[in-house]
Amino acid sequence: MGLYIMLFIYLLVLYLINITLFPKKNCSLLAILPFFILSAFRDSSIGNDTMSYLAIFDRVKLSQIDFQNTNFEAGYMKLNQIVAFFFSDLQSILIVTSILIYLGYYFFIRKYSVSPIFSVVLFISLGYFSNSLNILRQQIALSIIFVAWYYLNKSKTILPICLILLATLFHNTALIFILAILLRKVKVNKLSLSVLFATIFIGYFAYAPFLRIFIRIFPIYNSYLGSIYMSGEIRMASVMNAVILLLILLLGLIFKPDKDSEEFSYQLWNTWTIYIMVSIGLTVLSFNFNLIARAAEYFSVFSIVYIPILFKSIKNKNLKILMSFSVIVFAIIFFFFIQVYKPEWNVIYPYKFYR
Repeated sequence: MGLYIMLFIYLLVLYLINITLFPKKNCSLLAILPFFILSAFRDSSIGNDTMSYLAIFDRVKLSQIDFQNTNFEAGYMKLNQIVAFFFSDLQSILIVTSILIYLGYYFFIRKYSVSPIFSVVLFISLGYFSNSLNILRQQIALSIIFVAWYYLNKSKTILPICLILLATLFHNTALIFILAILLRKVKVNKLSLSVLFATIFIGYFAYAPFLRIFIRIFPIYNSYLGSIYMSGEIRMASVMNAVILLLILLLGLIFKPDKDSEEFSYQLWNTWTIYIMVSIGLTVLSFNFNLIARAAEYFSVFSIVYIPILFKSIKNKNLKILMSFSVIVFAIIFFFFIQVYKPEWNVIYPYKFYR
């Protein structure tokens, strides 16, 4: 656990140096670089699925796999072929996938976070660092979604759609982000909040139709029915995620910015609040089938830039410091709680480097 304690201390020191000596510098790269190193040079025992990804790469390298009979998407398999053409060491696939994943997070945080170091603290505390060591295909897809959203935010449509379709070649759940295009005109108001809570209610008590729709769109997950992804242990993780997202939404509604705020884009607040609401609805649907939570992450990940920008708009300096400190402390405690009491959820503790 000492490694992760040192990482949080590193981020704190970096933050103090940033605000005192270099207040105008963006420290995104320095903040996220250590996590890229941990991802790229981890041991095969770190991450639930790392061994599976290494096994697939080994079979691709030895031409011992039938590309027509694999559950892995075509884009990811092609990536394995390209990497295997240039490199033979198994670690190379982890290094390349880490580069793709962390370039996405770096771009996203540097571009949209008003406090990059705060965002990186949330990145590790809210589970996205753990995801980068586990669900590689979806994390690569998410990196592409970050670029798609960049153009979507510029009111483009065709290019974001093309990028979303590209992302599905690495993880087909990326298709859910098409909703972002349809949600561009939706406003945060009593009606949208009512729709959210109606979805939560209906989704919890009548999940079967939603599950059938999900399986119809993504038939590859039909084999997961009746598996551990519908067990109570897995459901507990979804419930915890839903509670965290509800707290984030509550913060967003309490610290709603003024429309004429100079320091804050009201439109960004509106868009990201809608995304948090969508992620809550999808997470509740995942109570009965955890894999739906994968779709929620394309929207919930915006929380790592959403929370810092909320506090940026607080005019009372003391309140701003108190809220920022409280959220950071809570997030860190949450991270260590999960690693100590549920290490099997992520398998990132105790950490081991590649040998």
